[in-house]
Amino acid sequence: MPSSPLSMSILRQAFIDQNPQAIIAGKVPKLRKGALLTVPDHALLLRGVLASVTPVAVVKDAAPRTAPSTPEERKRWVQFP
Repeated sequence: MPSSPLSMSILRQAFIDQNPQAIIAGKVPKLRKGALLTVPDHALLLRGVLASVTPVAVVKDAAPRTAPSTPEERKRWVQFP
C-alpha cells in the first residue's frame, strides 16, 4: 500500500490484527515462516481511522478575543527578532 496516507504503524497493526495466526508475539512481532496472510481492506481501514477523528466545532458569531493586557500575560507572547 505505497500510496496510502496512513502511517506505517497503523498499516502494520492492521496486518497483525488481521492475521493473528501468522504472527509470533513478542517485543518485535515476527512473521511465521510459510504463513498465509490476509491483506486488510484499505478502504475499511481508512474509514475506521477517519471515523475515530472527532470533528472540530466551529463557533460562529463569537466575539473576537482581545489580546492580554497585563504585564504577566505579555511575558508569554511570542517575540520575533
